[in-house]
Amino acid sequence: SKQDKLRVLAAIHPLRVAFFVRKDSDIKTLADLKGKRVPLGFSAMGTIDAVVRAKLAAAGLSEKDVKPVMVPNVVRSADDFLSGAADARIPDQFADE
Repeated sequence: SKQDKLRVLAAIHPLRVAFFVRKDSDIKTLADLKGKRVPLGFSAMGTIDAVVRAKLAAAGLSEKDVKPVMVPNVVRSADDFLSGAADARIPDQFADE
């Protein structure tokens, strides 16, 4: 519905989401994630899941184009990346700065 009595004053904090891959990976662009193991779900971080799906869509991809690795949060995303269960990871924007 239309919210004509509301307005945005300021963004509280920017949400920067990127995919990290190994330096020696053949993944160079978002489109290269096709067929790769990509963290999705983020059941404890719904905003992150929405942004990840939007980034995939910007590259013309969807969940059907990647091998989803279902994770609850960015910590598990990092664990799966480090263990080799995922080809990319979503960093925690505060811990990785």
